[in-house]
Amino acid sequence: GINAEYGGQQKVLGATKELGVMQLFNAMRKEGLLTMWRGNGISCIKIFPENALRFLLFESLCSSDKLKVSRYDLVNKLISGGVTGILVQSLMYPVELTKTRVMTAQSSRGILGTVQAVAQENGKRFGVLNFYQGIMPALMGIIPFAALQLGLSKAGTDLYSEWNSIGNPGFWPLLGISSSATLVAMGFTYPLQLTKCRMQAYTGPESGRPKLFPMFARIWKETGAKGFYRGFSANALKAIPASGIGWSVFQKTQKLYETYIDY
Repeated sequence: GINAEYGGQQKVLGATKELGVMQLFNAMRKEGLLTMWRGNGISCIKIFPENALRFLLFESLCSSDKLKVSRYDLVNKLISGGVTGILVQSLMYPVELTKTRVMTAQSSRGILGTVQAVAQENGKRFGVLNFYQGIMPALMGIIPFAALQLGLSKAGTDLYSEWNSIGNPGFWPLLGISSSATLVAMGFTYPLQLTKCRMQAYTGPESGRPKLFPMFARIWKETGAKGFYRGFSANALKAIPASGIGWSVFQKTQKLYETYIDY
């Protein structure tokens, strides 16, 4: 899985070294079923406004003429997805960093305790910039991810509707389209996402804070190319169905709104 550094030791969700599918079940067996929901409260706080912003911005950008810079509709959708990713990531990053700290903490301090600890790092009374640690690799990862995940989902949905001469694809086709788009997006961007999480989880002295390219070099030296996809299967088990369901529910809800409310 994604490793978190704590004084030279590696720890993720109570498991050491690497978080794979079997490690998830081992952690659940050792620490109880509730360990699988560690950090779920802040995840729910994060996901509601994040998805609302993502879908609202993406649909607005897709319908805007300002981002239609290419004669190819797919390119315009990919650009809209990338811009959406930048905006949403910038707004939600402090919440994401706090969630990462809550989920990888050695002791439970709660959401407010974690926020206070992050804010006071490096001797600052309240350091706002502390909540943006590791944002550069996050943005580098989210631009292609959002472009591919949202752009391909939108393009696939439109193409399916056109080929089948229907205005509203069913839930299962939508689920399959978005899940496939998410798998492609994860495959391309997972190394940057893994690096981002390792940088977010660092809690040591500021002088030892890992930088993007040295972290890449360190992962390559320690484990080679396969190290950049450590924990991919466990993360894919969550991200792919979650993204697929989110896109499908959004599309069906949007059609219901247009049919029954937006006269």
